[in-house]
Amino acid sequence: MFNQSRRNLARWFTLSMGSILVLFAGVIYQIEVKDKLEALDRLLYDKTRVMAASVHYEVRKNESQVDLSHVSLLGSGSHPLAEDLIYVRWYNAPGRLVRFFGTPSSEQLNTPFGYLTV
Repeated sequence: MFNQSRRNLARWFTLSMGSILVLFAGVIYQIEVKDKLEALDRLLYDKTRVMAASVHYEVRKNESQVDLSHVSLLGSGSHPLAEDLIYVRWYNAPGRLVRFFGTPSSEQLNTPFGYLTV
């Protein structure tokens, strides 16, 4: 009789401690995922803000021309080795690839326009 109650007590203790551990690990995992995604969003926002500020627009013959030669990572200068971004792609309004840094991709943008964050 004492052995049966001891086994039941051990099962309940294991079940309660295991569920507390799983719950704690799940909460920590969700917090870390949220922090990493926010850090990635901040990095992309900062990089694109710097790149967009470096673009020179000109209007010639009633058409706007975009000069990307002064944009970091897309310009004619050398690319820094300690860069956080793996690739950068600049598409025009119709979705055609204008210039890129990193691995080349398709010439036409096939994703819908707009902003989407995780």
